Amino acid sequence: MAYTLKPIGYEFTALEPLMDAKTVELHHTKHHQAYVNNLNAACEKHPELFEKSILELIQNLNEVPEDIRTAVRNNGGGTLNHDLFWEIVTPGGATTPSEGLLAMINKDFGSFENMKNTLLDAANKHFASGWAFLYKSKDGTLKIKSMPGHDTPLMDGETPLITIDVWEHAYYLKYQNLRADFTKNFFSLLNWDKIEEKLKN
Repeated sequence: MAYTLKPIGYEFTALEPLMDAKTVELHHTKHHQAYVNNLNAACEKHPELFEKSILELIQNLNEVPEDIRTAVRNNGGGTLNHDLFWEIVTPGGATTPSEGLLAMINKDFGSFENMKNTLLDAANKHFASGWAFLYKSKDGTLKIKSMPGHDTPLMDGETPLITIDVWEHAYYLKYQNLRADFTKNFFSLLNWDKIEEKLKN
């Protein structure tokens, strides 16, 4: 059965003024949808793959037929990264981390501000298109890294908690070349309840 675009669950206007409605609409209905469409097109060549979830494909790329492996990596990763991107800015949740999560952040980064600045730095200094992640590593500690294209910590069996999309389609209509303004404002949209749900997975 073909993969489908996950609804964002809120109006395109819900993230204004920090993220404009037109960017949200185009980003979700055009760019995100394209990754789902392209993943389906690739898997149609090996329809048995539809029996697996996108996560299973991404976590076992070596088992994906070589002729479509790159397409699955790019479009499957793009689909999952965008699913997380939209989920963690769902309006209405906690605007700060819980005491438990804050304790983890303080343990691994020294302070919340240091974690935030490190994540924003990873996003702002990433060359060309890609993503910056706060993720839970296999050893249970919180770490930060940026990754090119649509790669994701999920490929290494790690758990992304926050991701910042630094492909230009994520911000260019409103922010033009001012990526740092976009990333700072994106951080202000975070729903820490959703982030904590990921931590417990």
